[in-house]
Amino acid sequence: MCRICNKDYDNETRIIRCCVYVKEIPENLPNLQALYCGFSLVKFIPDTLVNLRILHFNNTCITYIPCSLEKLVELVIDKSLVSKIPDTFKNLRVLNCYNTRVIWIPSTLT
Repeated sequence: MCRICNKDYDNETRIIRCCVYVKEIPENLPNLQALYCGFSLVKFIPDTLVNLRILHFNNTCITYIPCSLEKLVELVIDKSLVSKIPDTFKNLRVLNCYNTRVIWIPSTLT
């Protein structure tokens, strides 16, 4: 079990909505499907969250999106430091990446 924003989370957790002071996302949340952490202090996304379908990290210092998150259908990273979108995101339907360092979108996403 872990505690984020005064709430408890465990292996059955499916959605997390971070508050601004959150700095870390636990690696042991195997059923997590949605992670909303815009405006948070998180700098690293664990590559063990392989069941994530929705990932929002707008207005953060995130620099890297793990390629192991292959089930993503929605990725929002506006105003982040991300510079690359992995080509493994074949299920991605929504991509918001304005004001980032991304200069190339993989052809597998178009």
